[in-house]
Amino acid sequence: MKILVDGQTLSTPDMARGIGDYLLNILSGLAKIKDGETGLYLAVYEDYDGSLIKAFASEVNIVVIGKRLKADAAASRAYTDGIVRAVKDHGIDVFWITNPLMPNVNLIEDAVPCRTVATVYDLIPLLLKDKYLDRWPAEMSREYLARVARLDRVTDRLMPISECTARDVARATGAGPGKAKVVYPGSKIDDGVPRNDDPALRQKYGDRRFILYPGGFDPRKNMENAARAFKILADEGRHDNVDLVIACACDENARKTFASFLEETCIGGRVRLTGYVPEPELLWLYDHASVLFFPSLYEGFGLPVLEAMGRGVPVVAAGRASLPEIVGSAGLLVDPADPEEMAAALDRVLSDPALEGRLRDLSRKRSLRFSREKSAAAALEVFRELHDTGGPPENSRKIKVAYFSPLPPQKTGVAVYSKELLTRLKDYVSIDLFTDEGVTPDPGFREQFECHCCGEYEALLERKRYDVTIYHLGNNVFHERAYVTLLRHPGIVVLHDYVLHPLIQHITALRGDTAAYVAEMKYAYGEQGERIARGYLEQDFRRVDMMQYPLNERAVNAARCVIVHSQYLKDMLTRGVIRVIPHGRDPVDIDAETAGKYKKELGLEGAWPILGCYGFMNANRRLEVLIDAFAGLVPRYPAARLLLAGEVEPHYKTRILDLIKKRGLADRALLTGYLDEARYRKYMACADIVVNLRYPTMGETSGTLLDALAFGKPAIVSNVGSYREVPDRCCWKVDVDVYEKDLLEAYVAGLLENPQLMETMGKNARAYIHEYHRWENVAREYYKLIREYVSSKEHER
Repeated sequence: MKILVDGQTLSTPDMARGIGDYLLNILSGLAKIKDGETGLYLAVYEDYDGSLIKAFASEVNIVVIGKRLKADAAASRAYTDGIVRAVKDHGIDVFWITNPLMPNVNLIEDAVPCRTVATVYDLIPLLLKDKYLDRWPAEMSREYLARVARLDRVTDRLMPISECTARDVARATGAGPGKAKVVYPGSKIDDGVPRNDDPALRQKYGDRRFILYPGGFDPRKNMENAARAFKILADEGRHDNVDLVIACACDENARKTFASFLEETCIGGRVRLTGYVPEPELLWLYDHASVLFFPSLYEGFGLPVLEAMGRGVPVVAAGRASLPEIVGSAGLLVDPADPEEMAAALDRVLSDPALEGRLRDLSRKRSLRFSREKSAAAALEVFRELHDTGGPPENSRKIKVAYFSPLPPQKTGVAVYSKELLTRLKDYVSIDLFTDEGVTPDPGFREQFECHCCGEYEALLERKRYDVTIYHLGNNVFHERAYVTLLRHPGIVVLHDYVLHPLIQHITALRGDTAAYVAEMKYAYGEQGERIARGYLEQDFRRVDMMQYPLNERAVNAARCVIVHSQYLKDMLTRGVIRVIPHGRDPVDIDAETAGKYKKELGLEGAWPILGCYGFMNANRRLEVLIDAFAGLVPRYPAARLLLAGEVEPHYKTRILDLIKKRGLADRALLTGYLDEARYRKYMACADIVVNLRYPTMGETSGTLLDALAFGKPAIVSNVGSYREVPDRCCWKVDVDVYEKDLLEAYVAGLLENPQLMETMGKNARAYIHEYHRWENVAREYYKLIREYVSSKEHER
């Protein structure tokens, strides 16, 4: 097994922190392996500090990936390319990302061609957002959130440093329950290091009793509440011989600010701020402290607590986040927001020698659970497990998947989606395709997959022994057989629309099976649903509020897992196991010369600006608003054209043509009708701005919007649903209200008056697609989920 370790941290100040200690401890543990099978490689920048690994340098293969660059998008791309080269050049099996979230290092942008594991120390900036993300520069906050979102996508395993962090990561990334394996840190300051009784340090720090607070000026360290708790203790007059020693680095400004706080709160001279404490002095402070006081608001682990426990110091710590895991019953846990409670706990330890002695003994014993040897061994176990079981060898049986979906030549967005997904997913699993009777998939599918009609599924089920069945569900009749089969044979559902009511209504009531429609509504909404259904049937199929009654309940309940494409849709679903896998797209590069050729071919030469709206269009697409806004722009832009590229619902088309004529736009608006993929892409390349309004939304993710962004087009959308998740830096939003038309017109005009802004938005759009939506990453996420699903089924047997 060849392990490549991300060594960027060796070029940063973080080597003096717990992050650096964790890295060096596990590195040194890996370097001790002499089994003839494990090779250790360290990816570093040219300026790395080699002295830090001097003790085991002979056991490490150094891979220099270039000159250190500022952590930004270009550097991340260069770093990713360097890691991919290293993996391929050295035949790496496992890549360990040691420090993914700090802003002074880069995180790989894409999955690399080997198993990948990342250590996660904490998600504190996200969890205490008001103290961090909200105060950071906007670009820094965006980058942090992007990295958190990327963690699950680019890794096969996550290695959080506490169970608390594991839970936080699962909530933040949607990572599956089996993905995280906790590897606790160990402390280099433990009971095995001789006691420090240096008389010079006694002279420096004095011989009064003291409470040691190894916190800092970081807001989460809760320094002011710690001082308030000490003031309560001091005001009681029972411990006049006890000081509060605050051991942390600080500059002169911080020292003055804190001195002012102490003066305002009248705490006086019994609080000592040490400034930076080197390790030998920190050891002395641990060895002579009466109690360790650590009321932190949040910790990913809490290394100072473990260090103190290793020296047998009684501990009073916050009962929050990871600290209860570390302290257990070996110390006193308090509410860090309550100075009175903290003061009472400190008083108990300082006043009761028997309790102090018992806590010292318990601290030493508890600390043995977190040794450095155990930490290195646990990390090695993760690497070996990932190498041995992280995925099937090339010669082993591939997972067998039955795949229900519309496929080209069927005219639906889900068919296009499946075409792109299947092209990549087939490299990971064996797939049989199931389509409606009478549908013959395009030749490319028949050459690469076994194709069956849906009616053959049950006969094939026993013989083929599929490991998993995937059902794509949307709100039209193309998904009928998938829905019916799902109810008999549960599997993974890809829910493309929140509202399935049109599908259910079509295959029941509109075909004359009114009893089935009533039964579906009653199943989902009880007696109220039954009344709504009967009212619909008795009043000539009057309109039903489909957002209130989406009729997705039976499908979601039948599914073992539901895949959705947006957090918006996940939040709307209140039941089941829901996973977000973004809709797929790859960036498209069309140069100006090619776009010019397309314009000439399509009769758009000389037109500027071209506003485009794409895809199937019905009343939900709000074309009236777009047409009226466009009409307002025409006097300023006489060469402007409005491009409605796609099929328009027949009844709606009549209304739209009438409006176009009424606004005098007959020679400026082009309705193309249905477009095959090649012509669709040509029309997309011609647009200067893409407008994609939609209300109400059915919970869908817009494929045409993603196409626009992939082509690098500035986009304007309705401020609803999943559209809100697309960043403003590439996609502007208009509210659906009385000002909708005016705001849309103003946005378009604002862009047209600022070509540099249009260019920047276009670049941002492609970058966003590259970061979040690339098809290869989407296929990899599907494969991870399929593996988890199959593994969970095996455990159930």
